[in-house]
Amino acid sequence: MIVKVTRRHINKGLVGDSEACPIALAVKAVVKRGVKVFVLGDVGIEFTTKDKSYVRKLPKKALAFIGAFDACEAVEPIELNINIPEQLLR
Repeated sequence: MIVKVTRRHINKGLVGDSEACPIALAVKAVVKRGVKVFVLGDVGIEFTTKDKSYVRKLPKKALAFIGAFDACEAVEPIELNINIPEQLLR
């Protein structure tokens, strides 16, 4: 699924916070309520429900974005193709 990380997500994002990373905030907008989203740095992204946990790899440009954001460098909005389990989507 194409996920759009907007300027709003970037502005609300928190450096070093896996749940408040701009990418996590963008993904939270497309998954069902109750799904927790964590960006796992250079590993990928984790989706957790009360019953199950899923980990997916992030594209290289997402990892570069995270590195720049966490280094407090200026980042621009980005579109990412993220493999979100279908049953978690709204």
